[in-house]
Amino acid sequence: MNTWQTLHHKLSTKGGLYLGHGIIVLVCAFLFVLSKSITFSSSLQSRQDASGFDHQFGHRFLYFFYYTGNFPLATLRESPENSKAGTLREINEHGDQLIMEYNHWSRLGENARILAYMPDAITKRSAQNPSMLLFNALLFSLGLMALYRGTWKSGFPIIGLMTCMLILSLPYYHYEVFENQNIFGLLHSVFFVTLGCMLPLYFSSTSTKYYFLSICCSALLIGFASEMRNENSVILLSLLILILGIPKRSVLSKVAGIALVFFLYSGLKSGIHAYFDHQFKTSYALVQQKGGHPYTGGRIKGHQIWHNVFCGLGDYDTQYGHQWDDRTAYLFAIPSLSKQLGYQVPYSGKYHTDLYYDSAKLYYIKFDEIPEYETIMREAVVSQIKENPSWYFTILLQRIGAILKTTLPFPNMGWLIFPLLFLLVRRRKGTWIILLTASLPLTIISLVVYSGRGATYNSLFPMMSLIMLCVLLFEKISPQKSNEVNA
Repeated sequence: MNTWQTLHHKLSTKGGLYLGHGIIVLVCAFLFVLSKSITFSSSLQSRQDASGFDHQFGHRFLYFFYYTGNFPLATLRESPENSKAGTLREINEHGDQLIMEYNHWSRLGENARILAYMPDAITKRSAQNPSMLLFNALLFSLGLMALYRGTWKSGFPIIGLMTCMLILSLPYYHYEVFENQNIFGLLHSVFFVTLGCMLPLYFSSTSTKYYFLSICCSALLIGFASEMRNENSVILLSLLILILGIPKRSVLSKVAGIALVFFLYSGLKSGIHAYFDHQFKTSYALVQQKGGHPYTGGRIKGHQIWHNVFCGLGDYDTQYGHQWDDRTAYLFAIPSLSKQLGYQVPYSGKYHTDLYYDSAKLYYIKFDEIPEYETIMREAVVSQIKENPSWYFTILLQRIGAILKTTLPFPNMGWLIFPLLFLLVRRRKGTWIILLTASLPLTIISLVVYSGRGATYNSLFPMMSLIMLCVLLFEKISPQKSNEVNA
């Protein structure tokens, strides 16, 4: 038995599963602790295309949420006493300072974001100096453990462990998971869990119970993640592709699986909306009772689509003046919006109008909350594309180029998908093609909305292409050692 076979044999045991999980946990723990003493740089690989979580605003809501469960609730007072008793005194003695919005953090939906602070607060038993880094590290570790378990159960643990080590070595994850107070690592973590759960259905004998359990876990996690940031919902398409591609599974079983996905996904999202709607009403009544500043303005469930598409055209537009800047869209919309509303909307170049919902001017009116605004954005995008389809087609081509060039794990790895597909078709590896296809939905945002400032790091197909090509090369060079990857 050669070295490769010996390693494969050892990793294929239960001990190998525990060993792989242990290595992943230890490396993640090391990076988490290391981030306390050094600064992981954002200059090599990071996303600079969006504000994302807006930690500078969001941390203000944890104080009451952690100690009393109220949300959205914050205070205008700086440095209140950090304890449950302190929050009660804030409510009873300084009720006139209570607020329900800070800038525009809670009104734009995705309220499950507040839960990203809870692991840190629970372990510290305090809401002081909130951080979401522990949440990021835990989800990332879970994602890699699920991915390794999926490869282990599928019969190729060495490839799984090497893949996890490659992922753990990348500057992108060092910064976005362990350094940046944001949730840009969540998309990949959730995808790793989903892929890890579904892999055994392709390469090993699994029960019907495992099939439905994997679907349930994946759908619920995707639904939860989408209520933290809408872009995570694209993984739902990956899950559907994985279900449809499962070999030796009846059509009826797949239909039932897809129905279950939509039921759980939409059900969880509805449940989260209902919970935070109830929390809003409770907090509103409390703030009103204590003489604070209740929020009476508009609220939406998540980021608007057409506004982002309009701004995103600025990545390669040279004709219409688009820019990846909210204010460009606002300036464009003002004339049409004023006409539709019947009055001139005052605007001085900020990220909101110059109108307020309240006399204290704590709650400005944001364009996103005005229903007519999104309609104006949609009509503008559609009309410009119809008027000049070649202009839009050129933008799409340049976005594809960016997607292929600015990639993980290394630059230009996206181009590998073309020789890989040729080899997969030639070798009739249909299962591998399905798995590769399941990674493509993570590219949708970069293709449809915006591809600059690191947005294309969302894509994982370049990394999967590299790994698959390495496996195929290994099979070619050492066919006698390729038993674990021929499934």
